[in-house]
Amino acid sequence: MDDVKTILEQIRANRPKGQVPKYECLKCKDTGMIFRVDEEGHKWARECECMAEKLCKRRMLASGLSEDDLNKGFSDFDTQGIKALEEAKATTITFVKEFKQHLTDKNNGIMFMGYAGRGKTLLGLATTNNLIRSGVPVKYMAYRERMTELKQTMTKKEVGLSDEVTYSKLMEVYKNIQVLFIDDLFKGKITESDINIMYEIINHRYLNKLPIIVSTEYMINELLNVDEALGSRIIEMCKGHIIEFTKDIPNYRLKF
Repeated sequence: MDDVKTILEQIRANRPKGQVPKYECLKCKDTGMIFRVDEEGHKWARECECMAEKLCKRRMLASGLSEDDLNKGFSDFDTQGIKALEEAKATTITFVKEFKQHLTDKNNGIMFMGYAGRGKTLLGLATTNNLIRSGVPVKYMAYRERMTELKQTMTKKEVGLSDEVTYSKLMEVYKNIQVLFIDDLFKGKITESDINIMYEIINHRYLNKLPIIVSTEYMINELLNVDEALGSRIIEMCKGHIIEFTKDIPNYRLKF
């Protein structure tokens, strides 16, 4: 403990003279630690309360979400008095509340399926942000953009070109982050490479019971038709938390 305190004192001593420090946390003066000496002269230290908030902020920034999306919550999901949307919202909130209880279960994911403009991504974002705030690391994967990036990096790797961020490093993140949010799965034209890459990610997570959050315009049968091995794994991982948005639910993007 004395070594840590000595280092912190050296950092403070090396500040330019006359410079008035501005601290985010006045309790620990941005050191992350609070030091005390009791009445008997015993020294002790504890982590400052601000560290939990700072860790949450780091997880938020590491998630890959935009600044606007980081603020999305369940209060932003307008059910419009529609029973199907109210049930979807309630199911998702329950999933978040019970998430840590089912972390080691095989069916520990959630999937939002169906027509565009019904709030699939919004519920996924609300789920992501609430999990991060509860201490769970989540990575956001915008399917089309990230799939293009992965295929381009994979091609460079195959032909021997150097690349700062290799295919294997990118895949490592998507395969091993505690929770992966795949947004708009299979949006656009699907190639064999798309299926192979997603299978590599999903199969690894399936075998290691790592949760997924998925939004897709595909329904269950359509997902199985893309690739039964891949689709069946996703469905099993999200069993009990599969929410379907049908055509009869209004498209909120068309509201004026």
